[in-house]
Amino acid sequence: DVENPVRPYPVRDYNERELYNFYRSIPCRFIVDEIGAENVFCFYHNAFSYIYDDAESLHDYIQNVVLKQCSGAEKVVLIPMSMGAAVVNAYLDLYPETDEVKRVVSIVGAWDGSDVVADLIEGKYAADAPEMLYHSLLPTLFDDDDPTGYLLTILERCVPKQTLRDIIDTILSALVQTLVLRTPSLMALVPSDRYLAIEQNFMQGAEFAQVRAQTHAYYEAQRDLQERLAALEARGVEFYFLSGYGLQFGGADASDFGYMRFMQSADTTNSDEIISISSTAPGADFAPAGQSLGRSGKYVSPDGSVDLSTSFAPERTWCFYRQRHELEFNNTALRLAFAIALGEVTDVRSSADRYPQFNQYRDVKTIVNERGRVPYPARLEQYILKNQDDPLRAADVARAKQMLERVNAMLDDTHNDPERDNALVEACRALLIELGEETPSAPMKQSTRRMMTLLETISEKLYKKYGAAGFADSRRKRLRNR
Repeated sequence: DVENPVRPYPVRDYNERELYNFYRSIPCRFIVDEIGAENVFCFYHNAFSYIYDDAESLHDYIQNVVLKQCSGAEKVVLIPMSMGAAVVNAYLDLYPETDEVKRVVSIVGAWDGSDVVADLIEGKYAADAPEMLYHSLLPTLFDDDDPTGYLLTILERCVPKQTLRDIIDTILSALVQTLVLRTPSLMALVPSDRYLAIEQNFMQGAEFAQVRAQTHAYYEAQRDLQERLAALEARGVEFYFLSGYGLQFGGADASDFGYMRFMQSADTTNSDEIISISSTAPGADFAPAGQSLGRSGKYVSPDGSVDLSTSFAPERTWCFYRQRHELEFNNTALRLAFAIALGEVTDVRSSADRYPQFNQYRDVKTIVNERGRVPYPARLEQYILKNQDDPLRAADVARAKQMLERVNAMLDDTHNDPERDNALVEACRALLIELGEETPSAPMKQSTRRMMTLLETISEKLYKKYGAAGFADSRRKRLRNR
C-alpha cells in the first residue's frame, strides 16, 4: 500500500516542499533553469508495484499531462534513472509503436536487473561471507564514530555459527517470500539469464499466477531488449546510456551498500556498486572490477575491464570510473545527460573534447546539496556580499572570492579528477569553517574514541583466535580434537 507522489504539472508549478524534495534528490536546478522549469516534468513510479501498471501510468502521464501542457510539443525526452529504466523498458514493450518519444537518456538504468537481487532470492552468498560476518561487515554499516558495529561483531560470537547462519537465512528468506517474489517491480530487477531458474524454483503454484504473468512478460522484454531497441531506433527513437564501472557490489570506499559484498556475485561483477555495467550499458562485456579483459581498442576502458564494443550503443555510451550508483551527484554526468536530452551532444565523437567516453567519478554532494542546507558556493557568495564593504575583512573576502572562483571552475570542468576535486571540497569546507559560515564537525568524544579502540582491538583479537566462528564452535572443535 505504498503510494507514490503524483504531480501532473511541471517543475515550475511545484510548491516549496515539492521543490525541496526534487532538488534534494536530483541537484539539477542550474540545468532546469536553463531549459525552463515549465518544460520539465517528473513521473514518480512505485517501487513496490506491478511493473506494467507503472508502464501504463507513464503512458497516460506522457499523453495527458506532458504533451497537453507543453504547447506545441509532439514528442518527449525520457531520462530514467536506476529502476526507472525498468519502467521505461516495460513502457516501450507495451507501446512498441509509440511516436511520442524522441530519445531516451538512461542514467545508471537497470535495463537487465542486477545479480544482487538474483543472489538474494537464491540464497547465494560470497565464499568469504562468514569471514565478513565475523570480522568486517557490521562495522561498515555504522558511522565511523559509532562503536555499535564492533560491539555486535563481538556479541555475535556468543551464537554458534550454524545458528547464526540459520537466523540470517530465515530473515532473508522471509524477505524474499513475503516481498520480493510477490512484487513484479522488484522481480524486474532479476537479470534475464537467471529469471527462468528462479521462476521454476520459487514461483510455482496458483498463489504466484498473477505475479508470474507480469514477471514472465517482463523477462521476455529483457531477453529481447537489444532487438526491441533496434526496432525502436528504426522508428526514430534515440537511446543513450550513462554508466558507472570499476566497483564490486558494495565496493566503494565508505560505502552505504557494504552489505552487498555478502552476495556471491560481488567478486565477479563490474558495477556502480548496485548494478553491473552490462545492465546500465546493455550488452557491455566486462571483467570483474580490478581485473582486465586483456583487450585494447576504441571502446575498451583505460583499465581494460570494460569493452563497450559489444554493447547496444557503443557510440552513445559514457562511463565513469569508480562512480557510485548515486550518479546524480556527479554534476558532469548530469550536464552530459541534459546536453544529450537537448540534442547538443549526439555521440561520443561529437563530445570527445568536453565529455570523454571514459571519465572519472565525481561526488559534489557536499557542495551542491548538503541535506537541504545552503550550498557551499551560495554560502561563499553570502559571505562576500555581507562583508565586502568591511575593510577589516578585505583579506578574508578576497580569499572567499578566490575559493568561489576555484569551486565554480571545478564544477564547470567536465574532465573529472577525483583527487583534485575532493581536495578542493575539503579546502572549501575548511575555509567556510574558518570564516564562521560552516559548523565544524563535532570531534569524537575521548570516551567514544577509547571505546572504539578497545572494541576494535577485542574484535580483531577474537577474529585471530577464533576465525569465522562462535565461541561454542571453537569449544566443540577442541573437544573433537581431544
